[in-house]
Amino acid sequence: MPTKKVVRHAGEPHPPAPPWDGPSADAQVRCWRFALPRHEIGYVRFVLEAYEGLAQMDSAAGQGEIRWTVPRSQCAPARALARALATELPLIALGDDHALGDDHALGDDPPLP
Repeated sequence: MPTKKVVRHAGEPHPPAPPWDGPSADAQVRCWRFALPRHEIGYVRFVLEAYEGLAQMDSAAGQGEIRWTVPRSQCAPARALARALATELPLIALGDDHALGDDHALGDDPPLP
């Protein structure tokens, strides 16, 4: 079956991405949201990227909120990193977008020390 080829012209905008509702309840990832000062987002991204495969980080432009998408197999080390970062800067856990099982976003209430 032939595939349909999409041709875009220079300067033509990309179509908008569909809204992301996060992973389904049976997904193998967790989504954690944090608030922090905007000027610290680059530092947190730099530190997180040093731990390859630990999590992916998204941030909205102009907002002091980030989201980590964490594979379930990496929840424990990601929690430890989030707690360590919270001792260095005002990183506030906002919650877990899709809690799976009995495990809280960072395991404690409150989530971060």
